[in-house]
Amino acid sequence: MTDGDTPAKADNLVQAVGKEPTVLLVEDDDNVRELLAAVLRASGYDVIELGDGIEALNYLAASSVYHDALPRPDLIISDIQMPTFTGLDLLAGMRESRPRPPIILFTGHNDPELHAEAYRLGADRVLRKPLSPEVLVQVVREVLVARAHEFSASQDSEEPALMIAFEAANLPPAGNPNT
Repeated sequence: MTDGDTPAKADNLVQAVGKEPTVLLVEDDDNVRELLAAVLRASGYDVIELGDGIEALNYLAASSVYHDALPRPDLIISDIQMPTFTGLDLLAGMRESRPRPPIILFTGHNDPELHAEAYRLGADRVLRKPLSPEVLVQVVREVLVARAHEFSASQDSEEPALMIAFEAANLPPAGNPNT
């Protein structure tokens, strides 16, 4: 975490939205999942942790029906390589979901075809493991800001709360780092 990622920025984000942006984190390795969740929570995000893509699809379906009891994620972060149901399977299963939250996938494999397939299925970003905390937090913010800008541009009325939150927290504009 850099000096710019202060708790005050997280507080501004929470005050503007009324809650932390919610991240659904899907990773089959408990240790990796716990570490990534801790980094995200320290950066002001509410994190829902799940161990595989099937759990994630079930959670998303339930949160659509029981939205008062289960928070809908503002962003999904998922490992690609998981047993039984991969991050690509999760992405394909969500293709028709509307609204679909942005999705960041990560993998330890440097396979251009795998990355291309992830983007073809609709991934917003594909990152390579190991993930540094700084890069993870930067990319999460960039993807959320970009989605808020897209949403704002598609609306004729006021900006969404998420966009206001990121501006209030003085977060950088969305960029496209080499990830």
